[in-house]
Amino acid sequence: MTNLRPRPLRAFFAAIVLALGCSPAEVQAQSRTSPPPAAQKLAPLTDQANLPEAAKKALQKRLDVQLNGSLADLAGRLYSLADVAVTTSHAALRDKSLTSAHYKGYKPTVEELLDQVQRQTRATFTFHGEKSVWMLNPPAPPRPISITLPTDWTSVDKGMYLACKPEGASYALDIYMLGKYSAAPGEKLDDILKRARESAATMFIAKITPAIRVADMRTETIAGIETLYCEAIAPQSGMKWRQWVFTAGNRCYAIGCALRPEQDSVFYPQVQQMLKTLSINE
Repeated sequence: MTNLRPRPLRAFFAAIVLALGCSPAEVQAQSRTSPPPAAQKLAPLTDQANLPEAAKKALQKRLDVQLNGSLADLAGRLYSLADVAVTTSHAALRDKSLTSAHYKGYKPTVEELLDQVQRQTRATFTFHGEKSVWMLNPPAPPRPISITLPTDWTSVDKGMYLACKPEGASYALDIYMLGKYSAAPGEKLDDILKRARESAATMFIAKITPAIRVADMRTETIAGIETLYCEAIAPQSGMKWRQWVFTAGNRCYAIGCALRPEQDSVFYPQVQQMLKTLSINE
């Protein structure tokens, strides 16, 4: 049986690798000098056809790991548990706080963890074949969703979510791009996606009122996609909160709309028109 306990020395070594922005092989051979390779063998996370077999296999390893802390923290765990080296030459990416995007108890694959790191840091992992390392650098990966905004609305990519709002408002509509899911042997993907949707729905509404359960929600279709919908009034601010949670392309999404009472009659019809244009691009 494979020992999946973290190996402290390997975790420490991974931290050095990340800090130096190089690969394990380069650290081990740092006393030697050699000319740079004529051509880098590069492959993005989404282009697994061009990955070495060992790298493909490593991406499918499942780990009892949730994103928290920084990329530096995750690098130690990935190298200790899965022999996967990740690094970046950007200090801001290395130190950025990461947030778990999967429900508690789910064991994501290495690929699913790296996917969320890309989304939250707005950077892209590329596999360097000569170095056997995943390098995280700008630009951001393509967003898996698109939506058409009304006139006078703007959007800002926050990494894990797309923030959309009309002119003069502090907030209105956020579209969260959460974790991707897959089924381990003996599991059913439909069951996993159902749990992902319900877990995300209860997590988001709990921030407004913990009284609402899945049984209190209803299904609502937007842009041909069945969502789990609920709404509530925020007790302190009086804002109207609406949320739609769904899965598509094995990823979980959550859409939250928060409007002040005096804004609702003006902006909510615009939100409804926006949601009709929602498209999933993966």
